[in-house]
Amino acid sequence: MPDIGTKDQFVEQITSQSIFRTFVELEASDDSSFSTEGFDRLVCRNNTEVFFANRNSVRCCTISPFSTNYRLLQNDFDRFYIQGLEINPSGTLLAAIGSGDSELVLFSLPETLDDSRSLVASKSFPIKNIGGKIRKVVFQSVVANDCVVVILNDKNEIKAYDISISLEIPQISLKLTDFDQFKNTDQASSIAFGSSCNLSGSLTLYVTAGSKIHAIYPFVHKNAKIATTKERIDEAIEETTILLKTIEEKFPAKSIVESLESTLKSSAIKQFEYYSFLKRQVGGSVPVRTEVRGIHTKNPYELLVLDQNLPSIFTPQLQGPVFAGAAPIYEIIPLAANDHVSILTSASLTPSNNVLLTYHAQLKSLLMKWKNPRDEESVAKFPLQIKEAPPKGYTKPKRGFGFVDLDESEDTKKKSKTAEQLQYEQNMKEVRFWGSELSKLSVLGIDELPISSNEKRLRMRALDSNSGKIAVTNGAITVGDASAWINTLIESIVLGNQSPFEADTKYITSSSRKESILGLTSVVDTVTETGEYLIVFRRGPKDNLEVIELHPAEEKQKENLIESGTHEEIKHDDPPVLLHEPIDELLKDAKKLKRFPTPLGAGLSSDHLKKISGVESLVDVNKLSTTTIERVSEYTRYTININARVASQIEILKSQVETMRKISETKMDEAKLNENESKLRRISQKQEKLDQRVDTLKTKLFNSVQKLKANKSLPMSTAEKAWFREINSINNQVNKDSKERKSLVNVVTSLQAQVKEIIERHSEDKEVDASTKLRNMELRQQLAKVKYWLEQEDTRISSTKSELEDTFKRLTLA
Repeated sequence: MPDIGTKDQFVEQITSQSIFRTFVELEASDDSSFSTEGFDRLVCRNNTEVFFANRNSVRCCTISPFSTNYRLLQNDFDRFYIQGLEINPSGTLLAAIGSGDSELVLFSLPETLDDSRSLVASKSFPIKNIGGKIRKVVFQSVVANDCVVVILNDKNEIKAYDISISLEIPQISLKLTDFDQFKNTDQASSIAFGSSCNLSGSLTLYVTAGSKIHAIYPFVHKNAKIATTKERIDEAIEETTILLKTIEEKFPAKSIVESLESTLKSSAIKQFEYYSFLKRQVGGSVPVRTEVRGIHTKNPYELLVLDQNLPSIFTPQLQGPVFAGAAPIYEIIPLAANDHVSILTSASLTPSNNVLLTYHAQLKSLLMKWKNPRDEESVAKFPLQIKEAPPKGYTKPKRGFGFVDLDESEDTKKKSKTAEQLQYEQNMKEVRFWGSELSKLSVLGIDELPISSNEKRLRMRALDSNSGKIAVTNGAITVGDASAWINTLIESIVLGNQSPFEADTKYITSSSRKESILGLTSVVDTVTETGEYLIVFRRGPKDNLEVIELHPAEEKQKENLIESGTHEEIKHDDPPVLLHEPIDELLKDAKKLKRFPTPLGAGLSSDHLKKISGVESLVDVNKLSTTTIERVSEYTRYTININARVASQIEILKSQVETMRKISETKMDEAKLNENESKLRRISQKQEKLDQRVDTLKTKLFNSVQKLKANKSLPMSTAEKAWFREINSINNQVNKDSKERKSLVNVVTSLQAQVKEIIERHSEDKEVDASTKLRNMELRQQLAKVKYWLEQEDTRISSTKSELEDTFKRLTLA
């Protein structure tokens, strides 16, 4: 058994899980064409819980030395084959993607997986009316409760479902072919949001089609509540303020009316109003609801839940393209979420089937694109029918003579243009400025990786939303680490450094096996901190599980990397070899002599040399002499090195012999030797006991941490305990009888029965005597008292109910 706290011990925890060793359905792929739908059937939550899709079920397990069994998620809609899983950033929702049309089920995950049951109690929600086969599924974390799922289907449609509102009717439904940018373009291949830590980035949806990338900003449904922080709102307002100043400097307005008539300026003003409305809620007198995320991480954080002020008929609009490349883009993903800039990576294939990675950054702020009923035309559509100006030249007047002014001034030209012409030119200038300055996705670097194989699916995924690491799979697996240059970029943005920047990603070839990949995910050992690991599950009857340790990228070189535009493989020197014996070094140096080719003149015969004469012979002799001198110098250099090595080894051997001679001459008393030997034995025994105690403590600590992780529960505060005591006392008063009094429920039931009996008696048409009338009057008085008492108790019950509801809300938020 591996030692506790070692890499082997953590790897054994993963490989011993029965979720990977029990029968797995390995379906045969009938599609021989290249597929861009790189779904993964393996996801991980909180670095401890693994979910794996097998046929129509979802398996789950906890990486722990105490349990190796897997459980199944309860699924009431299991009539389709699951080809991929996606989990939201909060870890509360899991999307199971089917292989057919309109097949998607969302699972509401519990906080922890119960090891005592084989079936995990989870609610399942089928998403309906998707309208086609699913190509990409992403979650929009900026919406409160992280409950919005965005789907791209094969009909060029994007649909967003807020499961807190409806599972059947999408809150956003966009048909991309309705936009001018998609009239003559390819199928949309992928979608991705910007940085989840940046408000403008989390509201921007990037769409890839062909070799272009488009943007939808803002992408959010009008009834959504935004979950963000005050700092992110302030940064968005600052960006918009800079944007307004830039537009005003470029297109100064003569009046407020002219600014409102400009689509460019009105869009910027609406964007500023949108963020300002969010800011006013933060500083207002009404308390703002909060939402806590990342509870099971080292850094939980709190978000403010705010309303929007979007128009009732608001519809997201497509703009761009913000990027146009040369090769078709198959996938796009966000990389390293941060508060300052959205960084994305797109994957393409070159004609030679190499993977082309392009790193993008939203260095220039995008401008929100709006479509309001007050806007007669969108920003890209301006008046096309313009009244032509009168033709230049000579025109005979009615009286006298005329002349032609060949040197027409600029003022005269401007005056000769109609108002429609001037407005059209102004609009076209704004369109060109919007397209060149406010609709651009900057390119930081391009890398070409030769990882092509027989695999029919190209996958690219971020291993961690904050680490800056990506995994690209096309049969083989290549892991890229961009954390170094991303940190440099963010630091430059914060400091306002405008110097040129280029992405320099480090790549590691983690696996070169050729079997198809069913899923991969990354896991970090958070207990013993032995490192980060990549779990790869491949198609095959055996040996289908790989656990790969991800070494720091700084210790690796770019292996098999092809620079963009050169199409030449970079060659590296042989890696240094760890040599254990001096003779190995000598042999290694001797083998280097075989690397040099045979001299050019070695194959020439004497007859051939006799036939050569004149200048030709001098040229050949010069070449042979030069080559021979070069080779002799190389041999001489290595001979000198070997001679120096041998001389150093001889000196080492001499010193060792001298040391042995001195030891042999030293004579020690046998009693002293025995005493030293007994001391060493006692010290060794003490050390063994200390090692055993350390191992025992390490085992106890490790088991305690594992049990704590397996039974995650937050401690109750003093206020929460007081709330529960109050709730229990109220429940006892309402529902339970005591010796002193009856419960409120029984009292109300008894009074209701008495009232009912009184009403029934009163309704009878009988002649009553005076005594009966008197008794009825007394009963009426008693009934009035009962009614008044009931009204008082109803207020008390209502207040108690509201207190209970508020208490449960606070407990849920806590």
